[in-house]
Amino acid sequence: MHKLKHTIFILLISSLTGLSQNIQDDYSINIDSALILYKKKMHHDTDYVIGREYKIYHSYKQDNPYLNGHYGNGTIYSKGYIYDNKIILYDMHKDVLAVNTSVKSSYNINVELQKVRIDSFSIEFKDRKYLFIHMKNKDESHVQITSGFYEIPYKEKFQLLYKHISDKGDSEGITTYTYRISKILKIDNSYYNIDSRKKFINLFPTYKKQVKKKLRSIKTKYNKFANTQLIDLIKFAETL
Repeated sequence: MHKLKHTIFILLISSLTGLSQNIQDDYSINIDSALILYKKKMHHDTDYVIGREYKIYHSYKQDNPYLNGHYGNGTIYSKGYIYDNKIILYDMHKDVLAVNTSVKSSYNINVELQKVRIDSFSIEFKDRKYLFIHMKNKDESHVQITSGFYEIPYKEKFQLLYKHISDKGDSEGITTYTYRISKILKIDNSYYNIDSRKKFINLFPTYKKQVKKKLRSIKTKYNKFANTQLIDLIKFAETL
């Protein structure tokens, strides 16, 4: 297959070279344009589907470990290409992304995509759209960043990251999954845990009074903040 692609590329370059000799110089095609054209010709809409079969492992009568509980409409960004309008499933417990390759999602023919090939992905449900990026380990951070998928709900001067987690448990012999979010704030090139009100305030020692005043104005307990409320607080902190 590699030799075939190489041969096709040579023929493509040769044809373009021949064409350029028969037309004016200002219409000639350079090597970069030829490479782009070659990549487009060789690219296929299913190139990203590399992985093993993904099997649903929970009982449908119990809690499940999936973001929003079911499939969503997604876009996958892989190796410089965009694959949109895909039926995807994000498993928060295993931190893997599965794509449904059948015509109808009810057939449950899923492939667990190789994480190393995924740069980022978005998944959309009726009430919300999520954007995830594939992050690597960050040993230099103030908080441990392990390799995996992190949602980016906000990115301006500061960057907000959510790690969606589904913890597996047991209740009288029945498997359970408990959903939680770990909240992380990136300031400059450092990452900080902001899972509590105190941790957020301590990030701004010079402006503690202002931050506390802003928190009181929101009139909601910090651990009950909606996504929009936390982003509003971060926007305020960016002005300090």
